[in-house]
Amino acid sequence: MDLTRLGLMMSQAARVIWHVCCLRAAAEEYHAEFGAKEAAIAALTAEADSTKGHMQAEIEKLRNDMEAEVTQVKEAMQRRVEEAVAETQTKASGLRDAREKNVHFSARVVALNSRVAQLSKQLRDSQAREKALTTELEGAKRGGRGLENGLSRPSSGSSTPPRQLRDATPSGSPYPAPDGLLMPGQLNEYAGLNRENEKAVLLLTSGVVERRLSIINIQHGQAPADSIGMPVAAWLLGETLLHWAMRWRSQEVDVAALRVRGSVLQTAEAEGLTYQAYWFSTTLALGAFLKVRSIGKRECSNLFKLGDELIQFGELHHLLAASVADMLPVNASVLLSEDAKRLARSTGSLTRQTSTADGSSYEAANAEMSGLPATKSFEGLMNSPWKELLGSLSNVLETLRGEGAPPPACRAVVHAALRYVDAELLNALMLRRDCCSISAVKALQSGILDIKAWVAYQGVALCGEVADAERALAHSSQAVKYLLGGKDDCVRKASKGFDIGHDLRRMCPNLSPPQIYKLTEHHHDDWITGGGGTNTIALLETLKRAADAQYGHGSPNGSLSMMESSNDIYGTHQSGRSFDDDDTLLLDSLAQFVLPRKLLTDAARFFVQAPRAHASTAPGVSLLDRIEVTCRRNVQLPRGLRDRPEFAFLK
Repeated sequence: MDLTRLGLMMSQAARVIWHVCCLRAAAEEYHAEFGAKEAAIAALTAEADSTKGHMQAEIEKLRNDMEAEVTQVKEAMQRRVEEAVAETQTKASGLRDAREKNVHFSARVVALNSRVAQLSKQLRDSQAREKALTTELEGAKRGGRGLENGLSRPSSGSSTPPRQLRDATPSGSPYPAPDGLLMPGQLNEYAGLNRENEKAVLLLTSGVVERRLSIINIQHGQAPADSIGMPVAAWLLGETLLHWAMRWRSQEVDVAALRVRGSVLQTAEAEGLTYQAYWFSTTLALGAFLKVRSIGKRECSNLFKLGDELIQFGELHHLLAASVADMLPVNASVLLSEDAKRLARSTGSLTRQTSTADGSSYEAANAEMSGLPATKSFEGLMNSPWKELLGSLSNVLETLRGEGAPPPACRAVVHAALRYVDAELLNALMLRRDCCSISAVKALQSGILDIKAWVAYQGVALCGEVADAERALAHSSQAVKYLLGGKDDCVRKASKGFDIGHDLRRMCPNLSPPQIYKLTEHHHDDWITGGGGTNTIALLETLKRAADAQYGHGSPNGSLSMMESSNDIYGTHQSGRSFDDDDTLLLDSLAQFVLPRKLLTDAARFFVQAPRAHASTAPGVSLLDRIEVTCRRNVQLPRGLRDRPEFAFLK
């Protein structure tokens, strides 16, 4: 029984062992399968990590590529925007320049049309006078009064044309010249030329002076703009006078120079503005040429003085001034025109100033006058009532440029022309009460700003700075400032017995007490009330005392100190003259047309010395050798001198 039990137990143990072995085998198989799955999972994980890294790299590359493309697109768009802005600005600038040129040429056309109408009227009047004289002459002939012989004899006051004067002059007698070229003693001392020299002078004046010769360009740099225009006549006359100075007696050279100057004056007077501008440039070039070429030569000392006289050729400048003044339509009509008043109303309204002790009304008017030119564009002057005047100034300037005048000479003429305009405008205020109304003064203010805009448009080289124009227009500008701003302050101060001398010296230093008195008396308000405005009796009495003290009709009473200043801005005491006299109120317009000596000297230097380099203190190179070479190579002598042996030195 024990054996049976033992066998049973052993049998059970064997089954257990077998089951354990089976379980172990199953566990080992499971572990092997699990290891294979872990290996597969690890492989998949590694593959996933690799794929993830690759995809991240691709994504990063795509992101970088996209950012680069976006940056390029942005840069391209920015460049396109900048190019579009630049193109728009260029087109806007071109459009603005085109509009300004349109205004410029339109103003010139308006001025030329007005000038043509004026000359046509003068021609019709001359034809009517000629017809009337012809009718009178025919009637006299029929009546047997013998006026034909009387008319054929020239009167003592008539002028003789140059050719008739030359033909009627004996070969041994001096050529008549305008007064003031030589002293009376010199006319008797240097009274003649021999027959040969007389003939040479006649050939020179007929071939060079009585006809307009060309202007050649002299290069002094590499750029095309680095050139000046040299009048051929200046070179021919200069070379001839220098040649004669080496061979003739000094008295004969003086007579020849006198004859040349007289012929220049007669030709310029007969031919008008174009010839006057031509001879203005030519005499500047000739004067500079003679001065430089005669330095250090004893026999040419008289030509050095002649050169300075030609640069400051007063008689020719007077003719030029008269012609320029005749071209400028300056009168009271532009101040009184409805267009000017309407434009003045549209550009600003009248503001009543408040009473202040420090003259703030004047400061406001001064700010208004000084602030507007910076914002007023020349292209906005298309409908300006001053368009004809601006066009006339442009025509004068273009005439000077076309005849070879250098920039300093153009600046001198423009400055003198503006001084003439200033005098005419002030005289209009002095003579007519309606020119001192609020509307007229506003129109004058607008016109002054238009002139400054024109000066800024033409540029510094030709017209100078705007500040130069302000100085040239000082009288009319100060009158505007006084009437629009300072007068009310002076009225209040004068009515309270305060001193107004300092205010007047500050507002209008160029105006005299009689002129301020007349402006105050004429000034009235036609803008708002249509009446006479503020009571100005106290101010008028104060100004009258100052004017009487200046012109010897009384003594100043009160605290008016403008005449007590050591720096007397109104001139010296002149007894015996009334402040109501026209010569104490009005300016001589042509006397204001003065060409500054310094600008004329600078203009003459242009013909013999190139402008110095920018930001350099060294003088420009001399042009004498280039002028000599260019003229001898390119100048063709006039027909009257070409085959004459006495002028062979010019070839």
